[in-house]
Amino acid sequence: MSKRQGPRVVDLEIETLGADGFGVAQFERHPVHVKGALPGEVVSARVVRRRRGDWYALPEQWLVTVGAHAKPACEAFMRCGGCSMQHLTADGQLALKQRWLLDQLEATGVTAKTTLAPVRGPLYYYRRRARLAVRSVRDTGELLVGFRESFGNRVARLKSCCVLKQPFSDELPALADVIAGLEARESIPQIEVAVGDDAAAMVLRHVDPLSVADRRTLVRYQARTPIRVLCQPNGYDSIVDLTGAPPRELSYRIDAFGVSLSFHAVDFIQVNGPINADLVECAIDWLEVERGDRVLDLFCGIGNFTLPLARRGAAVLGLEGADDLVRRGRANALRNGLERAVRFETADLYAQPLDATVKAAFEGVRKVLLDPPRTGAGAVLAPLAASRVERIAYVSCHPVSFARDAAMLAQFGFALSKVRVFDMFPHTTHVETLGVFER
Repeated sequence: MSKRQGPRVVDLEIETLGADGFGVAQFERHPVHVKGALPGEVVSARVVRRRRGDWYALPEQWLVTVGAHAKPACEAFMRCGGCSMQHLTADGQLALKQRWLLDQLEATGVTAKTTLAPVRGPLYYYRRRARLAVRSVRDTGELLVGFRESFGNRVARLKSCCVLKQPFSDELPALADVIAGLEARESIPQIEVAVGDDAAAMVLRHVDPLSVADRRTLVRYQARTPIRVLCQPNGYDSIVDLTGAPPRELSYRIDAFGVSLSFHAVDFIQVNGPINADLVECAIDWLEVERGDRVLDLFCGIGNFTLPLARRGAAVLGLEGADDLVRRGRANALRNGLERAVRFETADLYAQPLDATVKAAFEGVRKVLLDPPRTGAGAVLAPLAASRVERIAYVSCHPVSFARDAAMLAQFGFALSKVRVFDMFPHTTHVETLGVFER
């Protein structure tokens, strides 16, 4: 950084905590985002990047600390972008996430009648799905596998990862060594990892075809680890195992409902198994499902909520935009003996205007479960205005879209009766929310 750009090391008093989990200070009219720093702390920090007038820095010395400061469990925390809040106590993280949610609701004029205490789960070794970057270091020839660094596209050097589930948590250096020995190493930009209850898999994205020698190397690696190696030469529909056959599915259980769900290694699933089980149970309890109820499950995926709803005695229609997830949902219903209680259909829930079949799905339904992507429920909320739906359980992964949709539901005559944060992604700024709306 040149003198014209400003000093490299500055003393800063942290004023707030940003939505990225970084402490924010001001220096010569520049916002400075400091990883690992908390409001009230004073740090001497090295500025490592500038972006659109904001500066980004790493602390070199703490001059003043606060009581909520925690020692990060991971030695790579400052460099690695996989986590952003290991420097904050578990209590502090949950309080902050709840505050973010309530602030967003307040900004849209929505107030929950009851706000329950956040639901806690495992803090470490919880993450059963992740996408990891692969990159060679030009100067040394070293190959790295892991999350990207906090400030840029480089890959963090990790000996282990304390949020990934085993076997991947301790496997990153060995995995990097294997990929480094492949002829196709320069054409592998990323891998995806997934862990089920009884097996694990990784998907190797490779731009160029794998040679016979590379396949033999991967077969040997697979034989000495509990990890199934899958290959992805093109899109997700091209994924095969090392023999060229369709990959075997993974699975996870939700014991409270006696269901087991199969999924492919690249399917969307909630990353935190214990918290997901708590979330499903709470959502169905709050929806007050009774035997014989007709329930509409929107953005249903592979049936994470659909099958437990059916096990509780409801007749459930699950709508999902992805054909492959719908097929997986149907197969899961069959394997759990629930094919007569549930129906999975493909539907574009973001279409403008909505298809007539989506609007018709609301007929005769009194209860709805919503679990949309970060963008929120979108146009699918509109049919609720003219429906007879009385109760909605809304699962959200983004407070901004949840608050926006809550305001729209308020216009349709729904009140937010209860809301709760679930600690799905400890040490990150991700906020998982469950809210129940009543007409």
